[in-house]
This record gives sequence, structure tokens and C-alpha cells, in this order.
Amino acid sequence: MILTTLTLAAFTSAAAPQLLDRGIAFGIPLNYGVDANGVDWGPQFRQADHATVAINDQRDILVAFHSSRDDYNPDLKQVEIAYFQYNSASGNWSLLDRRLVGDVKYSPLAPLYAQIQVMCERPDVIAVGDRFFVVWTRIYDRAVDFPNQVNEPSVLECAWIQRVGTTVNVHNNSLGAGQGVILDGNYYSRECAGVPDAVVLDAPAGGPWKVGVVYPTQTDFGDIDPITSLPPGDNDRLCNLRLATCTIDVNNVISPPTVVTLRSGIPFDGDTAPLNMESAGLILPDCAPTSQPNQFWLAYEEQLNPGGPLPDGKIRLEYWELLSTGSWNLAASKTFSSGAGPVVRRRPNVSAFPQTGSGFEYVSLAFSKSVANNDGDVVYEQWKYSGSGLVREEWPLETGFENSTDDEIRPVPLHGRTSPFTRRCYVDFEDHAGGLCEIRMYNVVNDLTTTLQSSLDGLGRPAVAYQFHAPATSDFFALVWEQFAPGAAFMRVWLRVD
Repeated sequence: MILTTLTLAAFTSAAAPQLLDRGIAFGIPLNYGVDANGVDWGPQFRQADHATVAINDQRDILVAFHSSRDDYNPDLKQVEIAYFQYNSASGNWSLLDRRLVGDVKYSPLAPLYAQIQVMCERPDVIAVGDRFFVVWTRIYDRAVDFPNQVNEPSVLECAWIQRVGTTVNVHNNSLGAGQGVILDGNYYSRECAGVPDAVVLDAPAGGPWKVGVVYPTQTDFGDIDPITSLPPGDNDRLCNLRLATCTIDVNNVISPPTVVTLRSGIPFDGDTAPLNMESAGLILPDCAPTSQPNQFWLAYEEQLNPGGPLPDGKIRLEYWELLSTGSWNLAASKTFSSGAGPVVRRRPNVSAFPQTGSGFEYVSLAFSKSVANNDGDVVYEQWKYSGSGLVREEWPLETGFENSTDDEIRPVPLHGRTSPFTRRCYVDFEDHAGGLCEIRMYNVVNDLTTTLQSSLDGLGRPAVAYQFHAPATSDFFALVWEQFAPGAAFMRVWLRVD
């Protein structure tokens, strides 16, 4: 495996024109204070992180992330979006608008839970035709010291985003700014954090457009609950996976959601951050689309605690379909585990580029694994569903990407078109001796690993999006990450398009 390094692009100045060119790192500026519409954005130097990105069929880009509201409470966060319009004449993007879609001052479960400010965090965004769909979790955080919120009641919220001319519209059934349409308001998320992931289920020309959101709900709180924990404080946890479907019509009316439980009793026992693979969320479902309506790929994690030095982590890869009866069916599945002893496995991600006519559905899967501190490894593979079971597909040059010497974590696969063959995997790298952090991109085609961004101040948590624009025969790769400004104590979200 060959490693090359690209020169780090200069930080974007706040005074520079808000244009994004290919191959250049762009720091997304934050609104702050109270704007002309009365929206309270918060302090100028708040932290922004946990970004996700999508590209629609107009080649516009939407970035969703959360930012801290320490002016209210150190544990509060809000969800923001930044909309970039594609300029076909110049081949670059303009930062068209920014919106606050998840405001901490909105409390949909009041007066049952009387907290005035609520934490909105960990958004996901996908493209659906010329629109975008954004989903996030609103959590009544236990850290704000409300005794009746110890298990953290949560609300799953969403909004649809659409550009008309130069106007960015947030469709939320005419709710106020910073409020989302409620997909589910009846679950707990204490340690799993209710982290959602969205996937396109059906997007016919002219609509209606349908998406699904998979998210965990926690049912066993073994770290604190003397009733469900035997003995108390055993650190045994159980979670369910729910699927909420959301549809919007051509008039931008969002229909009432439907919610079903896909999986029950998923364990995550023992250390929530084994071998320094820190995470405030557990189970962490990730979805990818297929070429067929109402079918999707799903990956998630679970963990058992056999009592040895390491917990036993497993990754589940599944293929789901909606039957004519109206029920969801698990059509095929694969479990990644090992009989040689416990291995920490975390953070699965999947990616697909649906193509009709092949008779098969393909997906790229990546996840972290480790058996030693500060030595995160990456499993990166391609799988095929043929209508019965799942079959592993070999790469052109090797069976996948794996580096057992570097600490590489949080892998994100990118599964593009087949001709030319487009498969990539983005990872976090941390040099614990020198303090250098990097975002690396592995390309299956040439077995080449390239450093896209690096920093001694800290960066990481990549997320990627891909779009093949058939009329121009062009591929677009959008990468977002979080990075500390040099010498600063706060992070910003960065965007780069290749």
C-alpha cells in the first residue's frame, strides 16, 4: 500500500468571497447573535462538529451539523444547515444560505418534561431528487439536572429542504423556525443517544418522495437502573431499532409518519468506549439505498461482555424489504464476529450506488476493529445481495483495506459507479506520538492511500457524499469533517469537493 500526501489547503478567511472551488478546504462560517428574522444563533465562537453532507441531482450541496450553546448550558446543542448552490458556468459553489433547524428553545414534550432548553444533536442529511431531507434527535438531557429525565426522553425530528431560485425553503409543515416535524416522540436514548440514519425508500419523478429513518431506542439502563439491572450497575444495556418512514408530496405537505420496530433486545454491555474507541452513541445504525423501492441496506453494532480483558463486538449487515402485506421483512443478513476471541468492533458504515438492470444489489461496508489501545484497524469490504443470501465480492487488487500498524478509526466507505470502478474509504488517523491527525482516503482502484487533510491542532470525523451527474459524465465527491482552528479552543466544520 502506497501513502501519499496532498498539501493542506489554506484556511478560508471570513472576509473572503463565500465560494467553494474543487479541491479547496472551505471552513463554513457560523451565523451568530440575533439575526434580522429574530433567530438567536448564539455566540460567535461556539463549537461546531458532527457534520454530514449530501449532494442532490442539481449538484447543490447541503451540510448539516450541530453546534454548542454554552451560553444556555454546557450540555446543549443546536442543529444547523449550510446550503451551497452549484454554479454550472464556473463549476464551483456559492454559500447561499444557513438555517437553524433544531433550536434548543423548542420543547415538544412540555409540560410532561418542563425543561425550557433541549439538546438537538447528531443530524443526518440525504439528497432526494432536487430536495434534501434532514433528521436529528432532540434529547431531554439528564445532565441538565432534571430527575425525571434520567433515561433521557427523546424526540426524533425532521425537515425537508428545497431551493427555489435563490431561496432556500425549510419545509416543516409550517412550524416555527427551529422546530422539526416529529417522527417519534415516545422513546428513551440515554447511552445509545438515539443516533438516526436516513435512507431514500422511493423517489419517483414528480413525487411523492419517501424516506426511512432507522434509530436506536434504549430499554435497559443497567448502569443506573436497580429494576432492570441485576445486580444494579452491571453495565448491561438493551436497545431496539425502530424505522420511521416520512413522505412529502409535491405541495410540500409532510404526511404523518409510520413507526415500526425492526430489531429488539440488541445488547451493548460493558465499556461504552473500549480501547479508547470513544463514542457517546451506541448501536449506531447506518443505511444505504438500493435500486428497488422500499428496500434498503442496514448495518449496526452490538457488544457482549464475556468477562475477559476485551468485550466481544459484532457488526450486523442486513437487507430489508417491504412486503405486499405492509410488513418489513429481513431478507438476508451477515454477522461479523470471530471465534478466535473477543475483538472490539465499532462504528459500521455502508454505502451504495443503486443501479437497475444488474439483477444484484451491491454495498460497501466499513467498520473499526481493535485488540489493543491506540491501534484501531479498518475492515472494508463489498457485499452482494442476489435475492437470497449475501455474498462477499472481491476487490480488483485485494480483498479490502486493512492497516494493522496505524491507529485508523471512524471509517466511511464511498460506493460509486461501476464503470469506471469507483470505491473509496475515508478514515481518521491519529499519530499518538507526534500529535498529528489526518483524514486519509483509500482508493480501491490503485491501492493508494492519500492524506487529504492534516492538523496538529486536531481534526477528524469525516463524512462523505457522492453524486454522478450523467449529463456531464462527472463524478462529485463531497467530504466534510470537524477541525480546530489553529490555536483556538473551538472546532469548525469544513467542506471539500473533489
